[in-house]
Amino acid sequence: MVQSIWFVYLTSYLVLGLGYSLITAGQVFAVMQGTCIFGRIVFGWLGDNLISGRTLLGLSLIFSTLATALLGLAAAVESAWYVWAIAIIGGLGATSWTGVHLAETLRNTEIHQVYEATSGILIAVGAGIAVGPLVFSLLLEFGSWSSNLFLIALLPLMGLWALGYSHAPKTAMPS
Repeated sequence: MVQSIWFVYLTSYLVLGLGYSLITAGQVFAVMQGTCIFGRIVFGWLGDNLISGRTLLGLSLIFSTLATALLGLAAAVESAWYVWAIAIIGGLGATSWTGVHLAETLRNTEIHQVYEATSGILIAVGAGIAVGPLVFSLLLEFGSWSSNLFLIALLPLMGLWALGYSHAPKTAMPS
């Protein structure tokens, strides 16, 4: 949900909530997207070579929470550099996790359940992508951009909690 909210609402927030020009908002969005692409490659490499996928997912959830909450503070900070930095952090934390998430799911899946696990995880992620912007738009009817970004920032913490309490097999599929 948080990833899709970043993708759908970042430029609207910058223009409507912070008064940025559409061109500047588009540039900030492009930096966030570019960081996302770079982050997916780096996260994949890190997950394959240096850090467990589970640890990377946990770090991504923490950075997603921080970036989303810090984005909510952008109106109070009133600094263009701040917004650019948050776009980079958000591009890494809120949007670069999907490949590692799928790989970690499959790593913890029995070989005869790979199709079901892949389908299930993509349905769950797809539901979040579809529902996130709708929920956020409804929240905007009742609160400010900042208050709703703070509220949405809590969602990755729920994922962090779930990650800490999941008891998947150590390694089911061969590496």
